[in-house]
Amino acid sequence: MSTRTSVASHVTPIAWRLATVSDVVQETSSVRTLVLDVPGWPGHRAGQHVDVRVTAEDGYQAQRSYSIASAPEDTRLELTIERLDDGEVSPYLTEVLRVGDRLEFRGPIGGYFVWEVTLGGPLLLVGGGSGMVPLMALTTCVAVFMPHATSGVDETLQGAIALALGRLADGGAIAPCSSTLTRPAECAG
Repeated sequence: MSTRTSVASHVTPIAWRLATVSDVVQETSSVRTLVLDVPGWPGHRAGQHVDVRVTAEDGYQAQRSYSIASAPEDTRLELTIERLDDGEVSPYLTEVLRVGDRLEFRGPIGGYFVWEVTLGGPLLLVGGGSGMVPLMALTTCVAVFMPHATSGVDETLQGAIALALGRLADGGAIAPCSSTLTRPAECAG
């Protein structure tokens, strides 16, 4: 008979905390960066995320995970969020939330893909669309070459490239790539 104890029974839940929105940067018509002041922020590693929870007036709650866009050494937490027209949380975060509002979240969460300067480089980072966000935290830490593939050069790509260029460490480069995928004739229908 095994005497192993479940690891999950020893995990301390990550507490929900409140942040204050200190700035809102409109990156594109559908993408905003929320700059948050977080009292007692423990810090994070590049590649981690937070869970954001919003509560409606009737008490209904919804939560979503968002990658952290700020570099680990930043004193404020930044979340870059793309509005999804049919989303429950992103329209509120990109259209309603204002400077001075409070936002409930928990984190940092995740350790599957994290990076820090001591791990060395160079790095090859590949992202697409809103998948560029977790890579933003890395671009201030080390020189990187970051190709970005998309199905077309659109405002999300342009905004992501501009954001990355503004944060890129010395010696890095960004190579925007565009790929057009076409369906084979036998798949039409």
